[in-house]
Amino acid sequence: MEFGGFSVFDIAVLGVVFLGALFGLVTGFVRGGLFVASWIGAGLLTICGLEQVTPFSKQYIQPDWLAELVAGSGLFIVALIVLHLLSHMLSGWVRAGRLNALDRSLGLLAGLATAAIVISIAFLFLSDIFDDEPPDWVENARTRPAVERGAILVKDLLPANIIGDTGAALERAQDRANDLDAARKALDRLTRPPETAVPQQQEGYNERERERLSDLIRQNQ
Repeated sequence: MEFGGFSVFDIAVLGVVFLGALFGLVTGFVRGGLFVASWIGAGLLTICGLEQVTPFSKQYIQPDWLAELVAGSGLFIVALIVLHLLSHMLSGWVRAGRLNALDRSLGLLAGLATAAIVISIAFLFLSDIFDDEPPDWVENARTRPAVERGAILVKDLLPANIIGDTGAALERAQDRANDLDAARKALDRLTRPPETAVPQQQEGYNERERERLSDLIRQNQ
């Protein structure tokens, strides 16, 4: 199914890119970055402080797995609230200053980059779902080549123990495309007519010019 030459896949990709750019422009670089950093920081604090908090929750909650779940959830929520308040204060200070325009411009770029990363990661999983036979609305999408390159780049950057076999179908498709391109280039070289050598122009005087030069010398003697 296509709409004005764009498939459903193209519309979804462009929609995510638009939303990412809009979110980055509205929130700004500092606020958006601190928002992400607050979630990451809350997760790290939960991982580091879970062992210290769990013994207290086990005194009041049973079984142990439920005590660990409550302790981890509570620690994460508290850390997230504190970090979010701090990020809100810092972003408000930037918005009130002269860096507001720069902050929004950088936020737009960050939103576009974030959207590209999200699309690339989603396409890794999508390629495994479709395996080697993607539907026409994906196969014929105009944005598919760019999304494939982004997905392969993300797969190469992520550690192997995290990504695992995700994107294996995409790699097979990329290998087939590379083999087809190499075969096409080899066929072009075989079917291309041989280049005819251009005869080099003889240097120096020809016979007629030498005769005229000799006559001129004799006349001047």
